[in-house]
Amino acid sequence: MRYYLLLISLALPVLLSAQRDSLPASILNGFENGFKFCTPVYCSAGVTNKSKGEGLLLQYGIREVGFSHSDSDAEATGYSARISAKLKVPVVLRDDLKVLLGLNHARESFVFNDLTDQDNPRLLSSLSDKTLIASRLSLTAFKPFNDKYYFILRLGANYRGDYEQFINFDDRYAMYRGAAMVGWKVRDNLEYGLGALYSQGFRNRVFLPFAFYNQTFNRRWGFEGYIPVNMKLRYNIDSNSLGLLGLEYNSIDYSVDLGGEGYFLRYDSIDLTLTYERNLGSWLWLRVKSGYRYPLGLDVGLLDSGGEVLDTYDETPGFYGRIGFFITP
Repeated sequence: MRYYLLLISLALPVLLSAQRDSLPASILNGFENGFKFCTPVYCSAGVTNKSKGEGLLLQYGIREVGFSHSDSDAEATGYSARISAKLKVPVVLRDDLKVLLGLNHARESFVFNDLTDQDNPRLLSSLSDKTLIASRLSLTAFKPFNDKYYFILRLGANYRGDYEQFINFDDRYAMYRGAAMVGWKVRDNLEYGLGALYSQGFRNRVFLPFAFYNQTFNRRWGFEGYIPVNMKLRYNIDSNSLGLLGLEYNSIDYSVDLGGEGYFLRYDSIDLTLTYERNLGSWLWLRVKSGYRYPLGLDVGLLDSGGEVLDTYDETPGFYGRIGFFITP
């Protein structure tokens, strides 16, 4: 038996050398590199030159506001100031699975220079005396199946209202959201996919299907979009700076106390945005964002009404601006 093994060991290099040109390149590379072609290859989300994600973000924003009511003399003009912070912490970092935990916290206040409030409940006067808080706990899981396809799951618990604590877990302030997405990484500069968002909270339930599409056309230009709520054209100035121009749909709900009763407030808008991001060194980035808001109105309703809108205030369009610093690995 040992003679047969000796003959095979002597003949195998000769046979491989003689047949080298006829063997597929993947097999040849496998023999020469210890069959490394059997190692799974997993894709990552995003495209080349894409705008950066935030591991830690500190941001301050201000916007013009103007409210009026068609059936009364109630009106107010001034501005809204908002300070926010975001933190994402990785708890699993593997090629085949990534899991992040997140914490968001924001505080918004209204300052009115001119206020006439004759409605009931006295909403505008109450807004000028309140600090509205939005806190969020989140989990994001990214699971690639191979070098082309991946799955993303995002879960979040939002607590929004006029409470005084850093976060208040009372159900009257709670909104829960979940989003699932399936993506196709066509190549390094192109990916797209489909997803669905479900939201349930103190106001109503929402189900929203959406699509996403990210592509880098060349070393300067690209597109980043969650269709139909966030679509932007990207321009890479150089390796350390970029600009984004596009449209965003934004909305937020708060649970507030007015005259001893619980109400919900909801305002949403379509925003024309211009963003500039600049690397300040290592992992630190600067973000400056400005634009023009086209409000869709301020809705007011009782918390126990099942989301029925009791009244709507008109809001005038206006400019806004934000500045922030963020860290990305």
